[in-house]
Amino acid sequence: MSDELKLGRSAAPGNCVAPRSLVLNLTLQCPLRCGHCCYRSDMGQHGCLDLAAACRAIDDAARMDSVQQVSFVGGDPFLVPDLMRQALQHARGHGLQGTATTSAFWARSPARARAILEPLVQAGLGELVVSYDDAHAEFVPLRNVENAVAAAREFSLRLYVAVTLDAGARIDAAYLRRLLHIAEGDPRETVYEVLVNATGRAADNAAADAATARRADSRVYRGACHSALQNIQVTHTGQILPCCGVLPHDARMVIGDVSRGDRVDEAVAAAYQDPLWSWIALEGPVQVLVQATAGSAQPLAATDFDGICSACSRLFGSPELLAAARAAAQRKRADLGVHTSVLAALGLWRPPQPAAASPPAATAAAATAAAPPSPAAAQAAGTATV
Repeated sequence: MSDELKLGRSAAPGNCVAPRSLVLNLTLQCPLRCGHCCYRSDMGQHGCLDLAAACRAIDDAARMDSVQQVSFVGGDPFLVPDLMRQALQHARGHGLQGTATTSAFWARSPARARAILEPLVQAGLGELVVSYDDAHAEFVPLRNVENAVAAAREFSLRLYVAVTLDAGARIDAAYLRRLLHIAEGDPRETVYEVLVNATGRAADNAAADAATARRADSRVYRGACHSALQNIQVTHTGQILPCCGVLPHDARMVIGDVSRGDRVDEAVAAAYQDPLWSWIALEGPVQVLVQATAGSAQPLAATDFDGICSACSRLFGSPELLAAARAAAQRKRADLGVHTSVLAALGLWRPPQPAAASPPAATAAAATAAAPPSPAAAQAAGTATV
């Protein structure tokens, strides 16, 4: 990002807990039906974040000086390319970088990949994340990924390829680096791996032996959540979540609603005062559950979870566990306060701070002169088809 676009913004160090990005989940619709999808996305899903709500959320995020980026996710945000383009333009007016995550279902040819990406790049897209693994390969040919990667290179986009691994996976990072000619350690192109978490369809489809194998994997991460209080999601219905929210949306996680008039920055500031969210950010939901249930009739162990997202899904999906965790968080409040005070003194805990004046952005009213098409209408019109 240029210095001009960074005007008025103050990036937080990598190990600092601070709001970093606004994640706009434009739609849960997706032309794929991956077996590990945390949202259970497919074309049977309904609803789409409207442009006015997206622009209000961007305006609110821009008020937080540490926020640097607006990420567009789904489902697949490329089902609503015009909505994404207009929201990217709005974000760019605030000096925020744009990034989008996709399966590359739309990149059926080199020419089509360039045609889809070009207007988004012109609007402010600077980074592309392509998801590809065994589950995606059932629906999307590798040539689509190759076409999307080639187009991203042509437009000088920062490129990530995300690979989700499950037991017996054939496609991994090393395989894709070879096929896509991406050197390990390349500063502009990265292939990275994540393990399946038992949320959404991955939990629905998991046999008992598969679930046991996931929990026993030595690579499972059960530590602090580096998304909580840092990557703030607005869902396709306008609800505000204080994390990236890669698990089925649960009303108990919601901290506000832009469609109701709530401001994202104010909701996030309030979440920083909530001891449960501070605890999740500092120690992670696995430790929250282990400590909150210690001494109970049914204590939980860290090895009961195959990752932090499945732990959060369990935590917020159970009123009883959530009540126990909130009670434990109140008992731990003083300790958490000391921890955050020390981190703040070191510059490593930064609740939302107002940003300096940023470049003027187009108003949401002007941006919404015409309503964006629904994902289904965009498909029918041929703007984004599989």
